Amino acid sequence: MANQPDNERSNNQSGRSANDDNGDMSVREAGQKGGQRVRELVEEGKQSEGDRGSDR
Repeated sequence: MANQPDNERSNNQSGRSANDDNGDMSVREAGQKGGQRVRELVEEGKQSEGDRGSDR
């Protein structure tokens, strides 16, 4: 590892390469799932607000 440039060492500090795939979801996939859940919750909130009528 001493012969590798600093940027190569820092990119692989976790001990996994970018191509390792052992079934875990990627950060992008997790973000998409989280974003979808947020959209669902917002829609549920809008429907709930609509059900209450004009309480404001």
